Amino acid sequence: MVSCCYCNRNDRMMILRCLGPGPFFLEKVLFPFDAFGFDAPEQADVQLWSSETSLEETLEAVQLQILPTISRAGVDPG
Repeated sequence: MVSCCYCNRNDRMMILRCLGPGPFFLEKVLFPFDAFGFDAPEQADVQLWSSETSLEETLEAVQLQILPTISRAGVDPG
């Protein structure tokens, strides 16, 4: 597992979905300027969604490895 952090720097609500290898699934609603620390398998993909309209749209899909780790993001993991 890898410890990561995502900061929503948008002025709208975002949905972070982390889809791992196998059955791993994580979903979190992030309000503007929220930060979220999470653990996920190394091979997971992260999708960032917005639901500004009545339909969800994918804004970005990234591999987990390019997100900052907890220690690099300046977030205290414990």
